[in-house]
Amino acid sequence: MPWSNDNRKNYWSIIIKKCIQSRIQLTILAIIADLFIPDHMADAYHNELIYEHFNNSKQNGWLETIIIMAMKPFISWDGQYFITIANYGGYYNTDEQMLAFFPFYPLIIRIFASILSTILLVKLHWITCIIISAYIVNIICFCFSACLLFELSQHFFYHNHNNDDGHDDIMNIVKLFIYNPASIFFTACYTESLFTALTLAAFCCLYIGHNPFNASLLFAMSAFTRSNGFLSIGYIIFYQICHTWLEYMNHPWRKNSLKIFLILKNLFNTIIFVIMIMIPFFLYQYYAYKLFCNSESIHQPQWCNYSIPLSYQAIQAKYWNIGLLRYYQWKQLPNFLLAIPILFVILYSSYEYFYINFKFFLSTLVYRQQKNISMFIDCTQMKNSNNNNNNKDGKRKTINIIGSKQCLPFVLHSIFLATFCILFMHIQVSNRFLLSSNPWPYWAIFHLESMKRNNKLSSPSPSPTLFTQHLKITATMIRQIWFIGYFILGTIMFANFLPFT
Repeated sequence: MPWSNDNRKNYWSIIIKKCIQSRIQLTILAIIADLFIPDHMADAYHNELIYEHFNNSKQNGWLETIIIMAMKPFISWDGQYFITIANYGGYYNTDEQMLAFFPFYPLIIRIFASILSTILLVKLHWITCIIISAYIVNIICFCFSACLLFELSQHFFYHNHNNDDGHDDIMNIVKLFIYNPASIFFTACYTESLFTALTLAAFCCLYIGHNPFNASLLFAMSAFTRSNGFLSIGYIIFYQICHTWLEYMNHPWRKNSLKIFLILKNLFNTIIFVIMIMIPFFLYQYYAYKLFCNSESIHQPQWCNYSIPLSYQAIQAKYWNIGLLRYYQWKQLPNFLLAIPILFVILYSSYEYFYINFKFFLSTLVYRQQKNISMFIDCTQMKNSNNNNNNKDGKRKTINIIGSKQCLPFVLHSIFLATFCILFMHIQVSNRFLLSSNPWPYWAIFHLESMKRNNKLSSPSPSPTLFTQHLKITATMIRQIWFIGYFILGTIMFANFLPFT
């Protein structure tokens, strides 16, 4: 039975309602925290214009005063940079650190604010329109991301549309996203919501629509939003390699010259797609070079003299001390503890994924079987194994995430990002960084929890005992404490400039 538009609309409607419900809860919590807890005087960037506007209630009407009070908790930390860039409509050669924040999100905010200021019946200050627009854009992108995660998960793991049990599992995955531990960053003036929406939309184009051109356009926009969007070229290259090999194997009758033409054609397409993704990043770096490294600049930054004058890495190292093992200090121990849950999920689930699928990957590399390779880009090859959602004894199975071969690029991507977080980044950023980069963290969390629930361990396990029942309760309880704790405490801390970044 085909996946009808009515079914899709019903599920999307439920998802959007849950998303809005969670954002209302988070917003109320942030406002209460901001009203009753004094702001911490953090050593972070503060835009004086924003603070003057917030504190000058005489110039603001009663409606604008209420809006400002409600929106203030969402522009802490890096949100100050994005609001400043959107407000001024660009960068200035006196604020070098601003270059660490890519322009696509502020551009979207500014466009939305222009529309908002035109259609509003009440006259609001421009900076207020900017802040409202940032909030609304993030809510829209958050809802869209949740719907796309549902579509992608349904496509990867479930094909029997007559059975609602599998869709319940998919909805549980979406709920993990809706109340994820980095929830505050998907509502505050950060790039997480926009980046996730663009990335998931690109995955849908690539794996559901099998359209690498549209996927590359969306990946390009994500690379214009955040620097790690640049890594999306890996998905395109992997997809194109599998696609080329399948085309090559599906035409054994062709002459060698035609096969060479086929390979060259796909190679050319791959290069075009990769260039499409890379262009926004290098255009932005060129813009930064022209802004700061021209002859009129009195004090040129050091990176202007590099053989390849890329600003991003130099600015990260200069202003945020980003570098190999630089964050390994005893005073940062609480931040390492904050990052342990998500890093454990990524690394342990990835280990289990390769443990379960090792023989399959090895045989694919050695024998290069057509059916095996097709499983990496076409989930219908897994249909027979995934459709059987019932055991012979009548008990329902959960969806098979760990056995999905299509997950390989997501697992590799997550391992790379987790390793990069551990070695180079401010470790507490791991939560929002990993939870907004691809769907694997949510799939992995669902798998680990359902594995304990069904006593499905990698190795053969004995019949359920008191210990395994305790394990089931413990796994669910730990996940709930992690999600609820970070949802509540993270929101309260972020709203008051406390160190939750």
